[in-house]
Amino acid sequence: TFTFSSFHFAHGTGHLQEICIGLLPLFVLCVIRAMQGAGRREAIGAGVWLSAMAWCTSWYQFLQALMLGACMVLGMWRSAGMSGGMRRVGWLLLLTGGTFLLLGGPLVFRMLGQLPALVLAEGHNPDTASADLLSFFIPGTYSTYARWFDSERWGWGGFTITGAEGSTFIGYIALILAMVALRRHPAARLWGAIALAFFLLAMGPSLQ
Repeated sequence: TFTFSSFHFAHGTGHLQEICIGLLPLFVLCVIRAMQGAGRREAIGAGVWLSAMAWCTSWYQFLQALMLGACMVLGMWRSAGMSGGMRRVGWLLLLTGGTFLLLGGPLVFRMLGQLPALVLAEGHNPDTASADLLSFFIPGTYSTYARWFDSERWGWGGFTITGAEGSTFIGYIALILAMVALRRHPAARLWGAIALAFFLLAMGPSLQ
């Protein structure tokens, strides 16, 4: 779903740092295993993968990993999925944060020091570059099946985003499996809540 996503391939010609999107599942896996009692190695691994995303200069994935990690820690701890108490949570966070500061700190602190002199170029306007509601449910322009959905993509007033930015479709099989998991497995509800939060963030300030 991550490595072979249409969003990943759509950005392969201009945003090569997007290759680090494959590091995000590894970070998530380390966080889950650390919280379920696997030990220090997984907490250190989460810091390593977080540092790798920083060194790839893909700050979108880096910030997403931070937000996702915070949601996972809070959600699993509240639902008693966390092995141990507050002291263990703090110890794991210290290991992950310390590893990141050791490996990624030199880059991050150097960049923060340059902020006063930084001039930001104009980026994507969130009113027109945010995800379209339909883009999550119909294949994007880079899909093999794109031409089958041209009327849906452009007939409802037209997508305001480019084909690359609008490639947020993850596939019907993944969507169906997610629905089945949400219905049958209570543990999946945390992931459903996290997915809903990121879904709303991707939609931007106004409904497209």
